[in-house]
Amino acid sequence: KFGKTAAQAAQNLGASIDKLIDSTTVYARLGYSLKEASKFAELTTAYSNVSNSNVDEATTNITAIIKAYDIGANELENVLDKLIYVGNNFAVSSQELGVGMNNAASALAANGNSLEQAFGILAAANTVTQNIDKASTAVRTIAARISNSTADLEEFGGDTDGMASSTAALREELLALAKVDVYDSTG
Repeated sequence: KFGKTAAQAAQNLGASIDKLIDSTTVYARLGYSLKEASKFAELTTAYSNVSNSNVDEATTNITAIIKAYDIGANELENVLDKLIYVGNNFAVSSQELGVGMNNAASALAANGNSLEQAFGILAAANTVTQNIDKASTAVRTIAARISNSTADLEEFGGDTDGMASSTAALREELLALAKVDVYDSTG
C-alpha cells in the first residue's frame, strides 16, 4: 500500500520514487509513524523543488528544523511556507536558509529564539556575509556564547577561554561590571 501511495506522490511532485522513499525512511528512523514520515517526505520533496535543492539535502535541513523546534507533520507546511517566503523576499534563498537552519537551528532553539526569529537572524546575517555557511556558523557561535554553552563552542572548535563557567557566574560578572542583569521577571 505504501509503495502505491509513494509512487503516486512522487508522480504528483515530479520526483523520483526512490528519493521520496529514502526521505520517508529518514523520518521513520527518527521515530515518526509511516503516515507522519510520508507527509514529512512529501512536504520535504515539494520544498526541494521550490528551493532548487536535492531531496537528500532538503531532508537533512528539514530534519534539523523539525527536531530543534519540535515541529509535527501537520505544522511543517506552515513552516515551509515561512521559509520560502523569507527566501523569496530577503537576501537569502530558501535553499540557503535551509542550510543555515541545519547548522544553527538547535543552538537558536536552545537559546530561546522562535522559529521566525531564527529565520530573521539568519537572513540578516546572510545579508552581510552573502555566505550562509559563515553566517550560520557565526550565529551558532553567538547563540552558544549568549547561552554560555562551552560544550557547544568546543564541539565546533570555538574558543572558550575567558568564558564564565555558568550562567550564574556570567550574571554576577555583568552585574558587577556593567550593572546589567541578564535575567528579567520572566527569566
